[in-house]
Amino acid sequence: MRRKTFDALAVIGGLILAVVLLVAGGLLLWGHGFVNDQVHTQLAAQKIYFPPASSGAIKALPATDAQAMTAHAGQQMTLPMHELHHGTTLHGLQVTRPSERRLPTSYYHPSGPIGRLFAGLRADREHRPLDEVAVVGLGVGTLAAYAQPGEHFTFFEIDPAIVRIASDPALFSYLRDCAGTASVAVGDGRLALATAPDAHFRLIVIDAFGSDAVPVHLLTREALALDETDTS
Repeated sequence: MRRKTFDALAVIGGLILAVVLLVAGGLLLWGHGFVNDQVHTQLAAQKIYFPPASSGAIKALPATDAQAMTAHAGQQMTLPMHELHHGTTLHGLQVTRPSERRLPTSYYHPSGPIGRLFAGLRADREHRPLDEVAVVGLGVGTLAAYAQPGEHFTFFEIDPAIVRIASDPALFSYLRDCAGTASVAVGDGRLALATAPDAHFRLIVIDAFGSDAVPVHLLTREALALDETDTS
């Protein structure tokens, strides 16, 4: 009698576990589809387009990235992506398809201000190469997509959790895939720049945000004077 009772309980327990796993799998599948649909809907509503093939923004990218971008030139961006949100701030997103994952997106799109900046600097033949670039604020590492061979981008990030996320290729691969080299220093960007040799960086990008605002200590006269001292 006891054996039969045990067997019955084991069967019931197994059925309950199977149902729980089935429901959990269904919820995960639904969640995956929901998120993909939301991203697609949001991108479609924002009406973000890749720049035309003749754009200087595309020509400013490394050759392999420019070639990949040209295939989508002028098209609306509705691709599946990974996004990183922290509070009310979108810190970056990346296309998950291997053929497009090295393309800079969101605020860093080649047709945006930062894309035009790199395009302008590289179009100026009298401008020295961007051999050393400092970026205060890592996000998902999108700016690494602009690093060309022979260039080194140093990212300063105060939040170790952001560093872990941006450095995980299963989530975001900009740091790993960049054509130049990229390194990450954990800590306060202003303090780190204060220890850098004078005129060490060719370009300093302040890209740190908290609750949709740049931290005040990065906008003081002292901070701006430090940025000027560290660039050449």
